[in-house]
Amino acid sequence: VSVLYCAKSLTSAPANMPTVERAVPAKSFTLGTAYLENYAKGLVNEDSALMASLFHPGLTYIVNNEPREGSTGLCKEETWDFIFSKVKFLAAEASHVREVHPGHIFYHERLRVRFVASGEEREGHFGDETVVNAAGQCMLINRVADPAYYEFFGAQMAAEAPKE
Repeated sequence: VSVLYCAKSLTSAPANMPTVERAVPAKSFTLGTAYLENYAKGLVNEDSALMASLFHPGLTYIVNNEPREGSTGLCKEETWDFIFSKVKFLAAEASHVREVHPGHIFYHERLRVRFVASGEEREGHFGDETVVNAAGQCMLINRVADPAYYEFFGAQMAAEAPKE
């Protein structure tokens, strides 16, 4: 992976001073990419301990400009045990990742899920902004999402599992 590095003198240099452009290796493993990798791994592997470790107790979670109540519970294993009892994450992917500052990332997220109660599979696409602290814990999620997906997801989380 490389990024384009462009440098120009910000002082009063001669007009004929050339612009320097060269490819500089970029870190492929950053605070943001490490978080996204662990997040995807934790969801698909149903790893409640890993998922709880990825969220700060003071998390702010915003979806479509509305704060989500109860989001601070994402730092608890029992919250993830409950989530995983209701939904199976078949795929979790982040693309178009832009880390504008260490731990401050923008990305497109795709989740493919199967709900336990109904057996129905759905795919969700989100535009996310996430801030991760130096300990690798998510402190902010600002998500743009399809309201119909979130309404359906909420209904499935509230549904009772089928009797065997």
